[in-house]
Amino acid sequence: MGLTRWPSTLGATLKSTHLREYEQLLARLKSVRKTAGVTQQQLAKRLRRPQSFVSKYETGERRLDVVEYLQVTHALNADPLAIIEELAQALQLHRAQGSVHKNRPRPRRPRTSR
Repeated sequence: MGLTRWPSTLGATLKSTHLREYEQLLARLKSVRKTAGVTQQQLAKRLRRPQSFVSKYETGERRLDVVEYLQVTHALNADPLAIIEELAQALQLHRAQGSVHKNRPRPRRPRTSR
């Protein structure tokens, strides 16, 4: 079996952690957490994960998969489908207004030697 590549419009090495849409999803999850009055530490305890897990996915340093997304929304008593629908509606609105540009990676921070 051969490997398939992403469509050329996305670039061969672009990862979903660098898409604006993914950043919007993370911002929404963070907003849901804060609105619920839950700290990163409290959420991490509910998930039985270290606090750094929450911090890393909220900042985009770590990617959430679908199962983890469902676990996070469940721990926050949030509707996972409603969050996705909100994101989809916002994207449709932006596209209708012609304000969505090609997905570009965020500028990377320079690496510092440790």
